[in-house]
Amino acid sequence: MEADSDAADDALLADSRSYQLEMFQESLRRNVIVAIIWFLAPSVFLCYQQFYAISSQIPSVQGRLIAGDTDIRTWSTQAVWDNALRNIRFVVATHDVLLEALKHGFVRMHSIPLLVFDEVHSCVRNHPGSLIMRNFYTPAMEQGEPVPSILGLTASPVQGKKLEGIENLERTMHATCITPTRHRQDLVAHTRCPTTLRHIYSDQDESPQADSETTPYFSSLCMLHMAVNFGQIWPEVELITETYARMLEPGDIEWTQNFIKRFFVKASSMFLHLGSWAAEYYVHKIIRRCIDDAVSARHPLRKDEPYLLALLRQLSLRGSGRPSIGEDDVPLNRALSPRVLKLIEILSNHQTERPTGIVFVKEQPMAAVLAHLISVHPLTKTRFTAGHVVGMAKNNQISYLDGLLTLAPKDGRVPLLDFRHRKLNLLVATSVIEEGIDIPDCNFVICVDEVTNLKSFIQRRGRARDKNSELHLVMSASPGEATGTGNLKGSATQTANAKKQLGEWEVLEAEMKKWYESEHRENELLGRQEAASALDDGRLQPLLVKATGARLTARDAKQHLSHFCATVSSTAYVESRPIFTVHENDSMEERYRASVQLPMSLPQQLRGAESAFAWQSSSDAIADAAFVAYKALYDAGLLTDNLLAPKAYQEPVSRFVEGRSGLVNTHESYRPWPIITRAWEALLNNTAGPEPSVFRHAIRISDDQGHELFDAQLILPCPLPEIKPFELFWTAHTERPWTVQISAAQRQPYGHGPGQYHDDQDHAVALMQAAFGHRWPLTDTHRPVRVVFPGEHLSREHIATHPFNHRVFSQMTRPLSVDSACLVRDADNVPYYYEGYLNYKPPLSTVRKIYEGFIEAPEHTAHVVVRSWPKITGMLYNAAKPAPGEAAKDDKDKDEDDGPDDHLDSHGSSAKLYPRVLPAAICRIDDLPASYVQFGAILPSLTPVLEVALVAVELLSSTRLCQLPIRDVSLVATAISAAAARLPTNYEHLEFRGDSILKVLSTVNCAAQNPNVPEGHLSLYKDRLVANSRLSRAALEIGLDRFIVTKQWALKRWKRYCDKLSEDMSSSAKNEAKENSNAVQSSASAPEKKHSSLEMSTKTLADVVEALIGACYVDGGMAPALQCIGLFLPDAKWLSLGTCREMLFEAAPDKPACEPPPGLEELIGHTFTKKSLLIEAITHASLPSNLEGACMERIEFIGDAILDHVIVQTLASVQPPLSHQRMHLLRTTLANYAFLAFTTMMLTISEPAVPMVPTDPLTDVNGSEGTVPLFTKSLSTFMRHSALRELGIRQQLFAERCSLKKEAIMEQLWTGKKYPWKLLLGLGADKFHSDILEAVIGAVWVDSGSMSKVEALLEKVGILPYLRRAVEEDVHLLHPKEELGKVTGDAKIRYEVSTLTRAEALKLDASRAAQSSPEDVVNDYGKRARTDDDPAMEGGPTKSSKRDEDDNAKVSLQCSGLPDAGLDHEAKIRRRTIVGDVMDDVGYRCRLFFNGKCAFEVSFCNTREEAEATVADMALDAWWAGRLVNEK
Repeated sequence: MEADSDAADDALLADSRSYQLEMFQESLRRNVIVAIIWFLAPSVFLCYQQFYAISSQIPSVQGRLIAGDTDIRTWSTQAVWDNALRNIRFVVATHDVLLEALKHGFVRMHSIPLLVFDEVHSCVRNHPGSLIMRNFYTPAMEQGEPVPSILGLTASPVQGKKLEGIENLERTMHATCITPTRHRQDLVAHTRCPTTLRHIYSDQDESPQADSETTPYFSSLCMLHMAVNFGQIWPEVELITETYARMLEPGDIEWTQNFIKRFFVKASSMFLHLGSWAAEYYVHKIIRRCIDDAVSARHPLRKDEPYLLALLRQLSLRGSGRPSIGEDDVPLNRALSPRVLKLIEILSNHQTERPTGIVFVKEQPMAAVLAHLISVHPLTKTRFTAGHVVGMAKNNQISYLDGLLTLAPKDGRVPLLDFRHRKLNLLVATSVIEEGIDIPDCNFVICVDEVTNLKSFIQRRGRARDKNSELHLVMSASPGEATGTGNLKGSATQTANAKKQLGEWEVLEAEMKKWYESEHRENELLGRQEAASALDDGRLQPLLVKATGARLTARDAKQHLSHFCATVSSTAYVESRPIFTVHENDSMEERYRASVQLPMSLPQQLRGAESAFAWQSSSDAIADAAFVAYKALYDAGLLTDNLLAPKAYQEPVSRFVEGRSGLVNTHESYRPWPIITRAWEALLNNTAGPEPSVFRHAIRISDDQGHELFDAQLILPCPLPEIKPFELFWTAHTERPWTVQISAAQRQPYGHGPGQYHDDQDHAVALMQAAFGHRWPLTDTHRPVRVVFPGEHLSREHIATHPFNHRVFSQMTRPLSVDSACLVRDADNVPYYYEGYLNYKPPLSTVRKIYEGFIEAPEHTAHVVVRSWPKITGMLYNAAKPAPGEAAKDDKDKDEDDGPDDHLDSHGSSAKLYPRVLPAAICRIDDLPASYVQFGAILPSLTPVLEVALVAVELLSSTRLCQLPIRDVSLVATAISAAAARLPTNYEHLEFRGDSILKVLSTVNCAAQNPNVPEGHLSLYKDRLVANSRLSRAALEIGLDRFIVTKQWALKRWKRYCDKLSEDMSSSAKNEAKENSNAVQSSASAPEKKHSSLEMSTKTLADVVEALIGACYVDGGMAPALQCIGLFLPDAKWLSLGTCREMLFEAAPDKPACEPPPGLEELIGHTFTKKSLLIEAITHASLPSNLEGACMERIEFIGDAILDHVIVQTLASVQPPLSHQRMHLLRTTLANYAFLAFTTMMLTISEPAVPMVPTDPLTDVNGSEGTVPLFTKSLSTFMRHSALRELGIRQQLFAERCSLKKEAIMEQLWTGKKYPWKLLLGLGADKFHSDILEAVIGAVWVDSGSMSKVEALLEKVGILPYLRRAVEEDVHLLHPKEELGKVTGDAKIRYEVSTLTRAEALKLDASRAAQSSPEDVVNDYGKRARTDDDPAMEGGPTKSSKRDEDDNAKVSLQCSGLPDAGLDHEAKIRRRTIVGDVMDDVGYRCRLFFNGKCAFEVSFCNTREEAEATVADMALDAWWAGRLVNEK
C-alpha cells in the first residue's frame, strides 16, 4: 500500500516520483496493497477525479466511468454489458458496480488483468471491495484460474483502533502491506507532517433552550413536529391535515410525517452542536428553498408534497414577522455553541498571509451552515471565502426534498474545483474529501467533531501538508459529547482524558508504521549517522585516459554523471537527473549497495548500473554506482577523452579575420585569362607545339520572339565546357531579353591552310574597335576570345569610312533598331544612332543636348539629329531587380549610367524636340552594319560567362574534386557562382538541394554509426560535420576559395584587368613569362599562398560546398553526392543512405516493448515489419527508464531530416523553377512546428464512442456504429508518456484550441490566400506534437526503406497537398513580423510582451473602457487594441488592394469567447479538473512600439508568438491603408 496516495501536487496531474515508481514496480513483482482495466474508488467524487486523470493521460483509448447516476440494475443482459464496454480500455467505478457485474456473470475475474483499489483500507468486513476479493478473486485463484494483479493504495491501512486490521486487510487482498524503503527520502521530501494543536472548549452550564422570541423558526418546527407526529394541538395544522387527508393515502401522510421528523432531528442536532443561530438559519433556509423551488417548478412534485409544502408555508408564517436571518439578528456569542466559538477563534487567530484550509464536520447540513456563518461573521468574513462539500451522489431513488435536507450544492465538484483553483480559501466538508480527493496543499485543517478512528486522523492530517501547516483538533471536555448523549458540563479531569485520547491515536499510528515498515524504521533510515567514507580503500581504481591524462575518481562520478545526463536530451517535460536506489542488507556489516537509473534517452543497456561492492555507507554505495555507470558511458564512446560530455563544435579562431568572425582570409581568385592570353601568344609565335589547334564554338543570339540576331563563331585556344543557354539584356533599360546559345567545341587546326584558322580571320578586333575604340586603346589582351562571322570581311577600315550623307539613311524604316544600316560618328569617332537630318541649325530651345560651339554655328549649317550610343551594354541580368548586397557595393566599382541621356518631362515624353544634334560637316558614317557594332559591344559581357565555365573546368582538374564523375560541368559553374556576381545562374537552388542532401546523409550516418549515442549528442556530432564553420574550413583546405565567383562583372573593372594583364605581359621576358605561366597553372595546387587583403564570408564558402553537393546530386543522384561529401569531409566515414537504413533496421529489436495500439498502423497507412520501430516512434522520453525499448528522440532526429529531404526535393522539381526565396519560405513554413503539430492532430482514426459519463444504459445491443457517435483519435493521442503534470495539461489545452480553431485554420489553409500564422501560433503547440509526426516519418522510412512510403504518409497528413496548393495558388506565406520589417524599411519596431491571466485581461479592458470614451479607445492609427475574447475590436475596415482579400478571415474565431464556451456542464467540469479554470489561463499581452510610440496593443493571446504576430498584422493593415507612416 502506498503511504502517500494523497500527497499530490496542486493540480490533478502529478509527476511520477521515484518512490511511486518503486511502488509500481513492486506491484508488478507481487500483489501489493496505478489503472488499466478496473479502477475502484470508494466515492463518486474520487471516481470522477481518477477517471479524468486517467483519460487525460491516455487520450488514445476510451474509458468508462460508471458511478453517480448510472443505474446498473437496468443493465440486465450480457448484450447490454458487452455494448457498454465495447471499445473500452479501462473502467473507473465504485466497488458496487464491479460486485454486481461479477455476481451476475457479466464480467469475469479472468478478464481483468489489473485491479486497482483506491483507498484500499475500506475493503474490510462486508465492504463490496472485500466481497469482490472473498467471493470471486479467492475462489478463482484456488481453482487455478487466471486472476488480476492487485494494487491497493492507502495512507492508513488501519481504520479502527486495532492493529490486527492490517493483517486482516493483507489476508483479504492477498497482498503485502509495504511502504517505500529505497526512496524514503524522496517520499519524505514530498510529505510534510503538520503541527497538531488541541483545542478543548468548555461547555455551558445549562443546555440550550429554544424559545419563540430568539428562535421563531426552530421553535415553530418543534411545534410542527409535535403536532404532526404526536398530536399536539395546533389548529392551523389540524385544518391542513384534514384538508389533505381526503386526497392522500395513509402512506403518503406517513411519508410527510417522517420527513418532518427527519427535518426536526437535523435541526435539533444543529441546535445542540452549533447553537441557536445555526438552527434558526438552517430551518429558514430549508423552508424558503422548498417553497421557492415549488413556486418556480424546478423539480417534479410527488403527490404528497403539496401537503408538506402547505405545512412548511404555515411554518413560514409563524416566523414571517421576523427579519431575515443575518448576523445581526441576535448577539452571536450567545447564539453560537462553544464549539463554533472555538472554531471562529481559531480562524480569526490564524496568522498565515494566504490562509487555505479545510474544516471537517460530521453531519452534512452542518457544512453548509458553517460555511455561511464563516462568510458573514464579523471576525472571519473579510479573510475567508468559504464553500462546502458534502458529496455528489445523484439521488435518483429518493425525492428531491429528501436530498434537500443536506443543503448539498447542485454539483459538489464545483466548490471543490473553486477551492482547488483558489477561488475559495476555505472548504467546510464532511469525510467525503478525506480520502484520495486532490486538493491544494492547505496550511491548516480543523476537525470540529471529534475524530473517531485512526484512518480519519491520518487522512485529515495529510490534508495539511503545506509548509508550517497546522492540524487543529476541537475536542469536548465531555467524553459523551461525541455521541450527543452526555451533558454539556466538563472538568479538568475530562480535559486531561481528551488529551490522553489523542495521544492514543499517535501511539497506535507509530505501532502501525512499525508493522508495515518491517524492513527498516523511518527514523533509523533517515537519522542514522553515516559511517566514514571508505572510497579510498583501493577497491575502486580511478578511470584514466592515457591520451589526455584525464582522471576520474568515484568521489567525482556522481557530479559528472548528473552533468552528463543533463546533456543527453533537449526534450521538454523530461526528468534528466539520475535516480539512485539504495539497497540494504542488515545481516552484513557492509550493508549498502546502490543502483542507478539514467534517462530514457540512453540505450537500454546503458540506462542502469549497480555498485560493484557493498559499503558501510549509503553515500559510498551511490558513488560506486555512479562510477560504474560513468565508466560504462566512457566504454560505450559517449564521453570524450577528457571524460566529459561532447560539446558544440567551435572552429579555431585563428582562421577568422580579427574582429570579424564571419569572414576568413582567402587566396587570390583563379582567372583563366592569363593562361588563354599566353596560349594565343604561343600560337602567334609558333611555339604552341607540333600540331597547334584552336576550338571553335558556334554562338547564336536571338530575340524574345526567337528571331535570330547574330550567328557567329567563338574561337579559343582551349575548349569551353557545355554552357547552358542564358539571357542577355542589350541595356539596363531593356525589358525583353535576348537568348544566347553556345555550342560544344570543335577542334580546328591553327594555320593559314584550307580548313585552318589563323588570327588574321578574327573579327573581334574590328568589332570591339567599333564599339569601344573611342573610349580606350585596345590590345590583344582585350580580346581573349576571337570572333568570326563566316563569309564576312570586317576590319577597322570599315569604321568612319565615309563622310556623312543623309541619303544613305533615306530608305531606313527602323532608325533606332538593331537593323540600322550604320552608325553616325563625330570627330572623335563617338558612335551615335541616326535619327534625322536638318538642313539648318535648330533653335536652342528644341535641343536637349548641344555640342560645343553650337551657339556660334551659322544658322544655315546642316545638322544631323542623333541619339547617344549606350555606354553599358550586354547586361547578364534584369537591372530592374536589385542584386543581393548591391547597396553595399562601392560606387567607384560601378560603371557610368548606361541609361539614355534624354531628359523626359513628367509625363515620360520628351520635353524638347531633338535629343542631340551634330554638324553634318564633321560627321562620318561606318561602312559596317550597326548590328555588328552591337555584337562587339556585348562581346566583353560574354567573358564572365565563359570565365566561370573555365574556372569550373580548372576546379575539376586541379583539386581533389577531379575524382567526381560529373558529366555536366555547367552545374559546377552554377555551384561556384554567388548571387552577388549577377551571372545568368547562381548557386542558390543547388545549395538549397545540397543542404538537404547533406543534412539527411549526415543525420542517418550519425545515427547508424553511433547506435548508443543519444539524440542530444547526435545533434552535436552532426553539427561537427555540417556546421558552416566546418564546411568553410573544408572549402579552404581543398582550395575552393580560389574558384568562387563573388564579384559582379563590370566593364570598367574588366578594362582595368585587361590593361594590367597587357602591362604584365609586355614587361616580362619570354623565360619569365613562361615561368609565370607555369606558376599560374600550378597555383591551383598551392592553396597555402594567401592574399592577406582578400576576405570571404564563411557562409559563402559553406554554401558553395553545399551547392557542389547539390550539383553532384542533380548530375548523378545520391552516390556522386555522397562521394562529394566524402572529398570535402574525409575525416568522417560516409555510408550510403541505403546502407545506413539497413544498419538502423537491423539494430531495431525484433520484438517490441509492447504491442502497437489498435488502429495506429491503419492510421499511418503502413504495416510495420518491425513493430519496435513504431513503438519507439510514439514513446516520449518521460517514460520511466527501467522500461524496455527506446524513446522517440533518435528516430525523430532521423525523421526530421527525411521530412526535410522530401519537401526540398518536391520543391526542387516544381516547373517552372521557384525562386530561392520562395523555396526557402515554403520549406520553413511546411516544417514549422505549429503546422506539423496541427496536421498531427488532424490525422485521425475513429471508433464507436461511448459517453464519458453515461446517464442511461446503452440499448443498442447490436453494436451498430451508426447509432452512436465516433471516438476520434489523432496521432498525438497515441504518444506514450509518464504521468507528467504539465505535459498532460498542455496536451489538453492544445486539443481544446485545435477543436476551437479547426474550421478556421482548415478554411485558411485550403481556401485562403494567406498562411494562417496567427491561428496556428495561437494553438500553443508543444514540440512533442510535431516530434511524434517526425518520429513516425523516421520509423516508416527505416522500416520500409522507401521514400515513396514517406511521401504517401505526407500526402495523407496533408503536407504535400498543401505544398502544391501554396505553389500553384501563390499563397502569401510571409510571417507578419517579417513582412512588417520589410515594408517599413528602417523604422524602429519593438515588441513588448507581458503575461497575465484571462481574468486580469478582462479587468484591464474594463478599466480602460471605463476611463476612456469610445473615441479614445481608437489609437492614433485608427486601430483599436483588441483582446482574444473581443471580436468587436477588430478595427480597420479599410484595406489596401495590396493585401489579400481574406486578410482578416476568421480572426473572429481567434478572438472568440472563452475556451469552454458551448461546453456542457460535465465537459466544463472535466476541463476545470484537468486544466484549470478558464479565467486562470495565462496569456500574453503585446504592445508594438513604432518609432518609439506605442501604436498597437493586443490584450490577451494564448502564446507569445500569437501576440506578436497579431500586433504585427494590425500594423500591416494600418500600413497598407495609409494610417501608419514611417516619419523618421
